[in-house]
Amino acid sequence: MRTLRILITLMFVSFISGSSIAQERFSAEFRPGLSFPLDKIGGSSMNAGFGFEFTAAWEIIQDVGVYAGWGWNKFDADNAFFTNGIDITETGFTSGIQFKHFIKNSSLSYLVRGGVVYNHLELEDNNAEFRAESKDGIGWQAEAGITLEIGANWDLRPTLRYRSLPGDIEVFNGRMSVDLKYISIGLGLAKKF
Repeated sequence: MRTLRILITLMFVSFISGSSIAQERFSAEFRPGLSFPLDKIGGSSMNAGFGFEFTAAWEIIQDVGVYAGWGWNKFDADNAFFTNGIDITETGFTSGIQFKHFIKNSSLSYLVRGGVVYNHLELEDNNAEFRAESKDGIGWQAEAGITLEIGANWDLRPTLRYRSLPGDIEVFNGRMSVDLKYISIGLGLAKKF
């Protein structure tokens, strides 16, 4: 949580101090995506999921910036925790550092991000009889993709992301270790200011 606060503070200070110096250093992005789990949960394989994320980024120096955002992802699993079906919802915050560099003589640039996630998991069966929730935990993510300028101050950003979120969930009066790992394919729409 402290890392998230520091990064948000850095973004705010950079925004205030650099707003009169440069244009288009701030961007806001909406990124829906499909997620493909790499682990089992409750003794069962998880099915592909979907979600979205809102992210704000600030370019501190040329090509290098910081980002922070909030996201929601949902998965399901068949026959997990002795139930017919269970929904797994991941929500929380993300922040980190990004590198974005233009490819010569084109409207494309490549984008690389790495950072921390501060998320939690909620598990619930279809009948709302089984419910479990983890505490907020710290994980990490790495992301790479391209940025395509599609108009005045608008970008499309197809990216590939790997995320790992370890944690514990209290299930049936005991604690169970859960390490949510997945790959996400998303298409972000970003507006530069």
